Amino acid sequence: MSDTATAYSLETDTEYLAKLRELVAAGTVRIKFDVKKLRGMDSPVVVIAETERWAMGMVALCGAIWWFLGIWPAAAAFTLCVVAYAAWGRRGIGRNIERRIHEKALMDIAVWRRLWQYGGIVLESVNGQAVSCPAPGGSWIQFTETFMRRT
Repeated sequence: MSDTATAYSLETDTEYLAKLRELVAAGTVRIKFDVKKLRGMDSPVVVIAETERWAMGMVALCGAIWWFLGIWPAAAAFTLCVVAYAAWGRRGIGRNIERRIHEKALMDIAVWRRLWQYGGIVLESVNGQAVSCPAPGGSWIQFTETFMRRT
């Protein structure tokens, strides 16, 4: 064992996840995330059906407008649908991903492990300290241990 090895104070990664959850709830640690990466099909916190709902809604709306009003109004409706998705759809999906990180990944160690291995998140300090821990390269347990000693 090297001299720089960290002495861990908790027994399991489940206990560290509980402590990380407490640090996030207290506002000491923030979880930043890359929506573009976490929207990928293999992400443990994405629901592919969210994007499909937007796509099916766009197809249904544009198809109905095409059927009743013609091609040019349908083309205009398609353009408006794409703008609406870019303006509101992506933001809504991002909020849902953030909610799933807090409600699902921080509560279940198996989901948290998959999310950490997948990447797209960064743990960072909030209190003016420039300390961050990116996934999957950093050690979230060491990061949590560091903040446990400070509190």
